[in-house]
Amino acid sequence: MKKSKKILSLMLCLALMFSLLLPVLSVSAISDTTAEFSGHTYQRFDESMTWKEAKAYCESLGGYLTTITSSAEYEVVKNLIAKGSKAQYWLGATDEVLLNDWQWVTGEKFTFWADTVSFETNDNGEYYLQMQRHNWGNDSFLGYWNNANNENHIIGEESFYGPEQIGFICEFGSSEMPSENNAKMPIVYVIGRTGIVTADGKPTIQENTNFITDVVAEAVPLLKDALLKNDWDPYCDAIYNKVAPRYENYRLNNEGEVENGSHNLWTWDKNTLPGRQFDIFTYRFEYDARRDPCAIADDLNEYIEAIKEKTGYDKVNLISRCLGCNIAAAYLTEYGYDSIETNVMFASAAKGYDFVGQLFAGKISFHADSINYYLDESDSFMIDDSQVSTELAKATVAYAQNLGLLSVGTAAGERIFNKVAGKIFQRLLVATYATSPGYWAMVNDENYEEAKRVVFGDEIDTTYKVLAEKVDNYHYNVQNTLDNTLKAMAADGVKMNIICKYGFQTPPFIDGSQKLSDNRIEVSAQSFGATTVNTNKQFSLGYMINARRNGTEKYISPDRQIDSSTALFPDSTWYIKNVEHNPFHDCFNPLMLEMCYSDGQMTVNSDENWPQYLFYDNSNGTCSPLTKDNMETKDYTDNIFEAYFRFIKAFFAFIKEKLFKI
Repeated sequence: MKKSKKILSLMLCLALMFSLLLPVLSVSAISDTTAEFSGHTYQRFDESMTWKEAKAYCESLGGYLTTITSSAEYEVVKNLIAKGSKAQYWLGATDEVLLNDWQWVTGEKFTFWADTVSFETNDNGEYYLQMQRHNWGNDSFLGYWNNANNENHIIGEESFYGPEQIGFICEFGSSEMPSENNAKMPIVYVIGRTGIVTADGKPTIQENTNFITDVVAEAVPLLKDALLKNDWDPYCDAIYNKVAPRYENYRLNNEGEVENGSHNLWTWDKNTLPGRQFDIFTYRFEYDARRDPCAIADDLNEYIEAIKEKTGYDKVNLISRCLGCNIAAAYLTEYGYDSIETNVMFASAAKGYDFVGQLFAGKISFHADSINYYLDESDSFMIDDSQVSTELAKATVAYAQNLGLLSVGTAAGERIFNKVAGKIFQRLLVATYATSPGYWAMVNDENYEEAKRVVFGDEIDTTYKVLAEKVDNYHYNVQNTLDNTLKAMAADGVKMNIICKYGFQTPPFIDGSQKLSDNRIEVSAQSFGATTVNTNKQFSLGYMINARRNGTEKYISPDRQIDSSTALFPDSTWYIKNVEHNPFHDCFNPLMLEMCYSDGQMTVNSDENWPQYLFYDNSNGTCSPLTKDNMETKDYTDNIFEAYFRFIKAFFAFIKEKLFKI
């Protein structure tokens, strides 16, 4: 067994220090096998199952394999495990989709780490997280984390790491345990993109840092010859030959169909569906995001009908997120909305967005300011899990940008891209994502026809005829008619609610990358038409004066970055600042539950706790009204003197930590 180690950055250390202040008095024991904490219930099962079986079992009860996002919650689960009889207990996290990129089954951000026993980082099938009760009889390892294969089986070590040595913990999103007395109209939650595995259960793609490094290492030695000889074919071939094989098991065929047995892991059974709603994730709908959203809509309809039959309700509440909104849009277009009581769309990609649209259309461009801003604002950009190394990288980029060096580099990068794009870009798109109708559903209308010309070219009526028909069907019959569909639903009494995230710009490799977004999808697309400024900008005084004259000033955010008056549903669209696209935090759930279970249409004026503009506090995981105290836009390094001193400070901090180990 390897020595245990912490893989915590300074940022995570600070988060853990803060979490120690959480109100542990809210923890109470119900019995030896259950405990409560912060409105959630945790139940220990001393029964042996594989990780996948335990996950499915918890979900069949209306819960999920437990997630741990703070030190206080960790202590609750650890104390519950201490009373158990198994050596280990499954937790609800996996890195089966992307090696070493651990994800909680609920989509919550993976920010908390415990001490680890023997964490394997190689691709050996140990994709599932567990907590130790003891390690080979040593109780001092109580609470340590370990990763294991689905069966918890190590040959020769069955007396400790064997299928009979593992239990699991289920978590329920309410302090009430399942009973027949808390029935509510069910919520169907259509999640965003999910992971895909091969026919034999292995991850299909691993787009991690090592992969990118390998591609660069393969291509850079050939770049010199390409520049000197103006011969770009070897360079392009090297990149293609490195990337394309990685996606061999992921890409679909030329008709947009799966033909190699790859699939998403989620399944459901009509007979084991819970008969009542306990948690926002009780009826969680997953799917293969590569497939045609209109085909997935058929599956969603079958799922909704089965839930209606099982629960006795003739309607459901529908919550969708990101690409899940595209699936919901296809369902609403094809099957109507007679079965829908409430429709909530969260960080929606249903109308497409600039990054995917311009990528598919081959519109790659490099902007020094955008790259600088993007790195500065990103919470996910880390170097060697070190805050010091990360700050040095960001400070170096900021200094280079102020010296004009970054602009020189980006201009050179754009020239190189323009040289190689015609030779390789279409090939790479087809080898990776462009045969997937699900990704085409995220191409926005502004780029759609040009994207088809780039990807399909002269083969649109031959090789790609069937695929083109599928993507046209979604684009023209779902995406381009969605505004009218949603307005008709609202007019017929369906409660309509839109939730957007913002505070970040989009990736800095497209035109307009400084548009206000959640790091992925611009707010104007998420909100179905709100007016915004660029990241780190505000509406002008003249704009504010006109808004006051027009009576629309009330729709403008306190930070003067969003005007919701132009959104499709200005009175029922919410905006949460300071949260990136991927995290799905618990504090969002009460807002969505209130939307679903309000007596009538909830508006931004219905509840003073949930006004139109909200702020997400990373330090404590809470949502609160956006105010003057928390509304400031990010302060980027914007002059050469600030950039210089920031670089010097970061450089010496790096030397101190890395070289002198102080």
